Amino acid sequence: MSLTLIQNDTLTQCSENMLIGCGGAPLATSWLNRIAKQSQTTTPLPKAIRTLAAPQISTGVMFEIDESEFAGYTIPSGDWIVELNKTSFLSSNIVIQDIYICHFDSSCVSQAQLGTSHPNQQLTGGPQVFSFTVTGVNGVSLSTGDKIVITCTIRSAISGTANALIKPDSNIITPAVLATGQGPLVNRSVQLGSLVGGVLTR
Repeated sequence: MSLTLIQNDTLTQCSENMLIGCGGAPLATSWLNRIAKQSQTTTPLPKAIRTLAAPQISTGVMFEIDESEFAGYTIPSGDWIVELNKTSFLSSNIVIQDIYICHFDSSCVSQAQLGTSHPNQQLTGGPQVFSFTVTGVNGVSLSTGDKIVITCTIRSAISGTANALIKPDSNIITPAVLATGQGPLVNRSVQLGSLVGGVLTR
């Protein structure tokens, strides 16, 4: 069973200056940093993000998932899906360059980069939800207060800067998780005897 985390219009606990430790690109001119949870607890509003001047790459979108959202589960290796909801026709010149998934500790310090993808995809067309798959993300065990952080780097497809309106109301989908402590299936039947020549012997 995969977990679906829903982006919320609530600021991250970690500051944007800490979150850019996932991927390492500098902050964009304007950015979006929001939490994701298993339920939608806010009414999201679109947020404008703006790149640095071309051809610079910067961190424009950041999501934070608290370890409490994974209570009772372990996170194995696998593929993650990250969705971005673009809400304006005037947002077609931004490129999603890279997506990073990281493990942060309770002090908002990056502990490991778990996976990355390089979609290099321009957000062309009208309002729509763009879906990105990050394959082969490493599994992780989280301690109290730890976080999963997802960052998206952006760049302008034109000279100068570019902007987009992103509404934090879409999904982040995990690999199939396991109940904590779940191991391989075992045969729980009791061996009562052996079947010899169609007769059960004991």
